[in-house]
Amino acid sequence: MSCKGDSNDSPSKRKVVYVYSPQYTETCDSLSKVPNRASMVHSLIEAYGLLQHMSVVKPRVATSEEMAKFHTDAYLEHLHKISQDGDNDDPQSGDFGLGYDCPVVEGIYDYAAAVGGATLTAAQCLLDKRGEVAINWAGGWHHAKKDEASGFCYVNDAVLGILKLREKYERVLYVDVDLHHGDGVEDAFSFTSKVMTVSLHKFSPGFFPGTGDLCDTGMGKGRWYAVNVPLDDGIKDDRYFHVFTSVMQEVQALFNPEAVVMQLGADTMAGDPMCSFNMTPVGVAQCLGHVLDWHLPTLLLGGGGYNLANTARCWTYLTGAVLRQTLASEIPDHEASPGDDLTTVLQPHPRCHEGPRAAVILPHPPPLHRDGSACQDTRGWPLTLLLHHPPHLHLSIPLQTSAILPADPPDRPSPPRQHAAPETQLPLPESGWRYKWGRSLWAHVRTSEGVWGLNAGLGGAAGGGYPWRCWREESGLWGDY
Repeated sequence: MSCKGDSNDSPSKRKVVYVYSPQYTETCDSLSKVPNRASMVHSLIEAYGLLQHMSVVKPRVATSEEMAKFHTDAYLEHLHKISQDGDNDDPQSGDFGLGYDCPVVEGIYDYAAAVGGATLTAAQCLLDKRGEVAINWAGGWHHAKKDEASGFCYVNDAVLGILKLREKYERVLYVDVDLHHGDGVEDAFSFTSKVMTVSLHKFSPGFFPGTGDLCDTGMGKGRWYAVNVPLDDGIKDDRYFHVFTSVMQEVQALFNPEAVVMQLGADTMAGDPMCSFNMTPVGVAQCLGHVLDWHLPTLLLGGGGYNLANTARCWTYLTGAVLRQTLASEIPDHEASPGDDLTTVLQPHPRCHEGPRAAVILPHPPPLHRDGSACQDTRGWPLTLLLHHPPHLHLSIPLQTSAILPADPPDRPSPPRQHAAPETQLPLPESGWRYKWGRSLWAHVRTSEGVWGLNAGLGGAAGGGYPWRCWREESGLWGDY
């Protein structure tokens, strides 16, 4: 498949492919969770005159064989069957995740094929070098699994796009800045070292999908190729950008990706009904700019975003950032789509959380007293975490400038021949370091400065992937991380 469109050869501008057709937009507008959102996004991009700076490419529809490169035949066949008449009473639908979150409606298979095909079209344009960046704002449905729909997602177009890029590129990096953990994409590549997934997201009890903890790091050959950065409510642009760049600088240097897929869900925006993060389009654009500065083939996808006007503002602003175009605050006159009451591209909205706690990477579950009972929440503690990947992947994530790793600890005591129970405490060196042997992991804490330092193995052959066991001297608390 080839991509057609007018290219922009100006050295100051990127060659950008924008996937669009009236038919595709109409199909995406039918999704009940985000009705008419696709039209609102496109009309705002058009109003700012951004289309003239991009190659507009008509998407094709994915075939069942293409979608079957990830999804199971049984799932696709069932989706096709119920799509013909919108049968929501089929007893098998529940087995495929179809129901409340992913309702059955007539034509849902056509919608899935359209979204999957649009992302495949964008990925193919990158393979053909028709653009440095390819955009499908109506894509990014990152929760769908091989054999089930999940979280409003009927097809995992992000996975399909990654698989397409893997036809040419050895290492593909997936970056997810949606409010929710990109669980479907992580699961799809959890056993491979050829695709690294990085997800920054809200993580708290009861919040969908409930995955994406620090200890979720992949499996088998893919162990350590999943990086999860769970964040607290109320995070704003500056803190988010600091965490994002700290992680991504290490990832880019050590994984050395050849292509990038980035999911840019807008449910992190202040004013979104999810009411969790306090991000603005400016902050997200800074993160996007950091990735684009790598000058790699980059596929940009949408995702969540349930304040439709805010989502249109965000993705229009990001489109301008990709094109290096400065957008006027006042939106030009344009033909409004249903529900479009936009007047400014950066309209302020009330914060979701006034005066939030400092957002940090969350330890989970919370620390326990030595008798096993729960202790106070520790989210406000200054943390410096080391995610100790294999020797070539070692991520340092400083969350506060004052929270730095202390000097190397003294020699640790030798581990027991057989793993002791997690409650077994080993000798405490006079230096103030305390060691804990539990589930094949060493953890150390220096308490003189009230700073946690967590590490796996301390240079030894630790198993990895299990909870941290640490002792906090001042409070006398054990913690699992």
